[in-house]
Amino acid sequence: MMPAKSYVITSRKRLDEYLKKGESLNNVELRVGILSGKPRYPKGHRGRAADRADADRTFRVKPEELERRAAMRELRKSLRGLDPKTRKQALKEIRAAFKAKKISTKGLATRRSKKGTAVAKVAGVLHSRTQYHVLALDERRVVLRRELEDVNRAILRQGDPYREIRQIGQNTKAAVRASMARAGHVDSGRLLRTTQFEIINRQGEINYKQVLKTRRKLRRQVRAQRRAARKAAL
Repeated sequence: MMPAKSYVITSRKRLDEYLKKGESLNNVELRVGILSGKPRYPKGHRGRAADRADADRTFRVKPEELERRAAMRELRKSLRGLDPKTRKQALKEIRAAFKAKKISTKGLATRRSKKGTAVAKVAGVLHSRTQYHVLALDERRVVLRRELEDVNRAILRQGDPYREIRQIGQNTKAAVRASMARAGHVDSGRLLRTTQFEIINRQGEINYKQVLKTRRKLRRQVRAQRRAARKAAL
């Protein structure tokens, strides 16, 4: 079984193994940004109003909505303990009665708890206009050229190119985080921790994804065969 993210170059040893295969540094890619949707914000997280860059209005719930929610809570309590068949019929009748009065029954039936919202999704919405990561990379363009020259010199002198590449990643990550702060985003630290960098072997990533795709296809085929066998046995 292939290790997770086996295409990520995490050490000088991995980089040397990659280069020994005759691969070129042109196929090595440095990625900086929100590489994962984790850690997640808790369920229902919106952030404190004082901390949100878009907090330009106050959200108020109307008294009628508060009364409706209270009614839904009471109805949920009355439905507890009923057998599934009776509960289903009661829900149907309650919804029909409320629908006749043009009142929503949202919250009447409890649903399966959902996972928290991925930090990457929240950050992407908040900063779709400011694009702090793009600004950071533009500001670093001149310095980046100089850093890449250091990588080339390390290769020519048989030094440690991995150390130089890693330093570029750390410097770029710091620049993106600083640009994020200047954009006015206030966060509990989750977004800052999610903003990371990684050095990858692009061809290795393509091969890894192809293997996963093949495995998923095989699993689907196996499930389809099992379903067909069960139907035939009936």
